[in-house]
Amino acid sequence: MTLFQKIGLMIIAAGIFSLSATPVNDIGALSVVGKEIKGNNGQVAQLRGMSLYWSQSKAGRDFFNSGVVNWLADDWHANIIRAAMAIEGDWSASEKGYLSDPATNKARVKTVVDAAIAKGIYVIIDWHDHNALDHQSQSATFFKEMAQTYGTYPNVIYEIYNEPNEGKAWDGIRNYSIAVIDTIRRYDPDNLIVVGTPMFSSDVVAAAKNPIAGKTNIAYAFHFYASEQWHYDHYMAKADSAIQMGLPLFVTEWGNSMASGSGALNRSYMDAFMNWMEGKKLCWCNWSVSDLSETSSALKAGNWDSNGNLTHVVSTNGGWSSSDLSESGTYTRNKMRSFNPAWQMTLVSNAKSLSQMKNAVTVRSVHEGIVINFKENRKWERVEVIDLKGRVLTNKVLSGNQSEVRMEAVRFSGTAVVHLKGKDQNCIVPIISE
Repeated sequence: MTLFQKIGLMIIAAGIFSLSATPVNDIGALSVVGKEIKGNNGQVAQLRGMSLYWSQSKAGRDFFNSGVVNWLADDWHANIIRAAMAIEGDWSASEKGYLSDPATNKARVKTVVDAAIAKGIYVIIDWHDHNALDHQSQSATFFKEMAQTYGTYPNVIYEIYNEPNEGKAWDGIRNYSIAVIDTIRRYDPDNLIVVGTPMFSSDVVAAAKNPIAGKTNIAYAFHFYASEQWHYDHYMAKADSAIQMGLPLFVTEWGNSMASGSGALNRSYMDAFMNWMEGKKLCWCNWSVSDLSETSSALKAGNWDSNGNLTHVVSTNGGWSSSDLSESGTYTRNKMRSFNPAWQMTLVSNAKSLSQMKNAVTVRSVHEGIVINFKENRKWERVEVIDLKGRVLTNKVLSGNQSEVRMEAVRFSGTAVVHLKGKDQNCIVPIISE
């Protein structure tokens, strides 16, 4: 056993560090298989979460923090969050996008990404731009840094073009996307990349007719606003056609409101879109975590004075009560909690419980891999080997009351643990090297 492995086991045994059944631990690295996005567990990965608002906006930027990420994961059961980094849009002297103020906007995004990784949920790094074709060099430079910094974390998803605006043809979007994808892939060979599609990421059929070839783990953005009748009458049918043509879709942004962000909510349309996404097993992020007076904002609106200063009436660090939520926020939270499980686990997190687990399960690292011996008659359904970044190194489905399982040719650097999963039970067991 290496010194690092020994230190890791001592930390786990002492209860200083423990792994939990986070979404990333459970689902693992994402990959595109045909028209589906799957996890390392072989199952379709249906992620449901929230999008933050434009990073330069007073009504959105204050929510780019770990408190909001943790609250959305714990209370809303979100397993993904989208960090919408504003590229253009200098809305005021103190609201500058990335092109004018790259350091500040990038720092806000990295705060969210770091918090999501620490929490064990997925995170979209969103180049929130309508004119990315004009900013290809800046986009490539930004995503090069993101891939170098976060490419080893399965949590991270790159959305390289939020919404190409009206008039942007698919050929130009496709060429831009290939160039940025190539930049990312030089530093990150496998994390999921989401490509924008024409007409504000609604015309996914155009992409389906000529998808990007020769690139792995590429999905395509589909956006809609559920209370907009035109979206209900036309966009869903376009998406259905694209899926039938084999295009993997990711709903990186959708709102309960009309396309303007305002207007009355149409519950019938909202439910229809929600049922459609669930039926197609699509990943989605709702727009947005903000406290504007817009219908699409998840939180109660703040107060603006005559000088354009905003006073938040809700906490900017999460901890929201039901009275803090808008009608849209209440709807989305309730749906998310009904679909996403609470991520909880029985942990081996102190010396006494570690000793007790050793009496039930022994995990040994041997020359040919890992051997797991079960001394108690418990029916475990799956076993995973997980490193301390939450990456699932390998997994196996178990059948019956097996007394021994061999995970051959498993190699890991640093510290790894075994995660045993049953219908109503989970546990973490350290690996003892021989």
